[in-house]
Amino acid sequence: MAFKHRYRARPSGFSLIETMVAVMILGVCVVLTGAGTNLMADMLREQRITETQREVQMTLDQFNEDIRGCQSIVAISTDSLVLRVFDNRVGYQNPQIFNPVTFGTVTYRYTGQGDAHFVSRKVEFPGRTLVRSVLRNALATPTAAEPLFAPYPAGASAPYSAVSASIRLQMPFKIPKSTYSIVMTRRRFFDQ
Repeated sequence: MAFKHRYRARPSGFSLIETMVAVMILGVCVVLTGAGTNLMADMLREQRITETQREVQMTLDQFNEDIRGCQSIVAISTDSLVLRVFDNRVGYQNPQIFNPVTFGTVTYRYTGQGDAHFVSRKVEFPGRTLVRSVLRNALATPTAAEPLFAPYPAGASAPYSAVSASIRLQMPFKIPKSTYSIVMTRRRFFDQ
């Protein structure tokens, strides 16, 4: 007795259930990709804010160090500051540090060239010059109403003993704090 196998032809293609499962898996992937992209963008923005705030703090610390240790504050304008400084490489124990021949200048100047906005710090001593820029493309343009540097107290005239520095940030996104201000006074014990 021979067994007859009946083969039933199966329709080709996918069943409705298989198609729905595939669409649901694709939908979950799309949602997760969109959420992941938003999460990455938020993390990058937070990282840029943190780096900018750290650079602002380091810049303010450098302002403070230069102003407190300067021999005199030569000039202050809304976008620049010029200091007459000692050459501390000579050493504070060496009386030669007070020799005017070894004095140098530190000049801070806001520069806005096209899309590039930054503060340059130029240190000049006899025989050497160092230029460095800080706060690249994060700084708002100083104005008379909102200066980068100003004498302290307001309206003080030369010889200056204190400077107010106010760094206003201009970022392509909203940040929690956009203005950082500090008042720095030079040390008087360097006066001769």
